[in-house]
Amino acid sequence: MVIIGLAGAIGYAVDSVLMQQGIFAFGSGLFDASWGLAPAWLLLLWFGFCATLRQSLRFFANHLGLSALVGAVVGSLTYLLASALGAVVFPLSSVVTVLMLAAIWAVLFPLLLWVSRFVGGAYA
Repeated sequence: MVIIGLAGAIGYAVDSVLMQQGIFAFGSGLFDASWGLAPAWLLLLWFGFCATLRQSLRFFANHLGLSALVGAVVGSLTYLLASALGAVVFPLSSVVTVLMLAAIWAVLFPLLLWVSRFVGGAYA
């Protein structure tokens, strides 16, 4: 549970900073932009994603180079798909935003895996 909370908070903080910097924008929600926080539903998505770090995604914990590549590609594509569904808006061009997100996710996914291993101990 600590892993989910800590890793989820890291991801949510990154998204909140990106929102504050104008990289992407969201509609109204429980939290609004005047608070400087991404919507609450995004925090729940982060918690759900981080719940998979030690189970279905644990393969990547021993392959950090691959996790950086997968994070860059898949992580950035999820935001592009969310944009197509209208859940997020890219004030900058989609190409610029996706490239920035790819760079961030190339670091963020391995970092979250490291947090999972550091907090939760070695994998069984």
